[in-house]
Amino acid sequence: MRLRKFISILFIFILLLTQSYASAQGAGANFVQGIYHVSKNTRDSITIYFNKSTECNSFTLENPDRIVVDIAGAKIEGGYQSIPVTSSRISALRCSQFEEEIVRVVLDLNENKDYEIEQNRNSIVIGVFDGEPEEIGAPTSAQATEEERIVKSAVTFKHQKSQSEETIEVALDGWKNLSVGRLTDPNRIVIYFSGVEMTSAASTVNIDSAYVENISCSQFTGDTVRIIADLNGQYAYTYEDSNGLFKLHVKPSALKNVTYSNCGDRVSLVLSGIKLTSSQEADVKYHTSSYDPNLNDITVTYSTSRGSIGTGEIKINDDYVNSIKVTESGGNTTILIDGKVTLKYLVYYRSVVANTAITLIEPASNSRTVVIDPGHGGYDPGVVRGDTYESKLNLDICLRLEKLLKAQGVSTYVTRSKDTFVDTFERAYVANLLGGALFLSVHNNSTTYESERGSAALCYSTSGPSYVFAKIALNKMLAILGTRNHGIFTYPNFTVLKETVMPSIIAEVAFVSNELDRANLNTEAFREKAAEALCAAAIEMLGNIP
Repeated sequence: MRLRKFISILFIFILLLTQSYASAQGAGANFVQGIYHVSKNTRDSITIYFNKSTECNSFTLENPDRIVVDIAGAKIEGGYQSIPVTSSRISALRCSQFEEEIVRVVLDLNENKDYEIEQNRNSIVIGVFDGEPEEIGAPTSAQATEEERIVKSAVTFKHQKSQSEETIEVALDGWKNLSVGRLTDPNRIVIYFSGVEMTSAASTVNIDSAYVENISCSQFTGDTVRIIADLNGQYAYTYEDSNGLFKLHVKPSALKNVTYSNCGDRVSLVLSGIKLTSSQEADVKYHTSSYDPNLNDITVTYSTSRGSIGTGEIKINDDYVNSIKVTESGGNTTILIDGKVTLKYLVYYRSVVANTAITLIEPASNSRTVVIDPGHGGYDPGVVRGDTYESKLNLDICLRLEKLLKAQGVSTYVTRSKDTFVDTFERAYVANLLGGALFLSVHNNSTTYESERGSAALCYSTSGPSYVFAKIALNKMLAILGTRNHGIFTYPNFTVLKETVMPSIIAEVAFVSNELDRANLNTEAFREKAAEALCAAAIEMLGNIP
């Protein structure tokens, strides 16, 4: 009798314990319960089960082709799972803890495929198919009323300060998904709330505090509200949300002399006062580095004796990088760049400005990419005559050229999009890593003979594709700009001509030192024509490349 009574009590205890665990799990985080893959003749289905209902956002990436599904308010045990697949459409399937409350599912495709997502109460089904999707019947009531489920809400802000941080509280009801990321040049934190519509007009609140300059709010799309916090520097941030109250915490970074920049095509991490390569050719390395193609992680390690930058994390969440983490151990500093896409990288020390730039490069998407290189920049203005700076003229022409080439369907990469310094070897190495088809550096000329004027083209030698490119560019400039023919010159020792592996030229549009040429260069019409001439030259040269 006593044994039977003990077993009964033990059974009840286990039952209560199981129910308590299930109740706690249901009330707490929304965990992935299982991931299952089924492949049929025309369709793959990936079903992800959760212990609670959930919502998701999805998008596609190219080179390589991927489908990415972000599941808000979810967690996955262990932080990462790789699911084996056997399919002609999907080469790999993985699920990871992308952010603290976001699980990311990534499907690597063998080629670009159509897909659809079905959201059920406790599961998400991702369908990947050839051609038209299979018929899945009439839409459910939840699907049919999606437009009606967009919540309308007022938005209010509250700014608080303490000795260590500043906090921005955003009251916004009913949103379904959340995305927080960093922008640079200028420094901003951007928050997207989806599934909600503002009941008030767009607004900006001036804060003008130590860390936060102002906060703006607008209806970014029909169902997405965007909040932007303009910062006075590149500060660290964390965030939390609970019951419609979102809190963004901003404080000084634990890292020092470290700046992340994503401006135009140029994405880089700059370490001030740290020398990780020799000057010039960078053939001597004072670091070790590696790239993990499965995780898109870049790791750079060097002796901390070269300069400590502290330890900590920079949250990014832009198109290229999730975060950057810095650790110190055994006398070494390790920088881990958690990438989002396939990347190449260049570690290069700029001796004239005493910093090391770790440039992140997404390989060119096709064989027609033109690398556009605005000459000079930053501390190096080039030729200066009064208020006319060659570096600014070069940049203006290049940005116009970029727009014209893109309008013609030509991919581009601009080595600098602002008035910043980039070393000449660095420009060539980035172009090579990118895999560009052409390298076109734009300059303007100068001489002590102020009567000298006209257009010129520079190349490595008088034979080969670069010389052909130089002739085409010069002829286009003469025809469209109406400038004098200053000729083609060979400069085999010029770095950008010597170190690049693709057809490369320097286009000297006109003479800043000549009064008439300078007057023309200072007009938008002339700079636009210069861009048109170089655009026509690049397109013609691309046609000459096998």
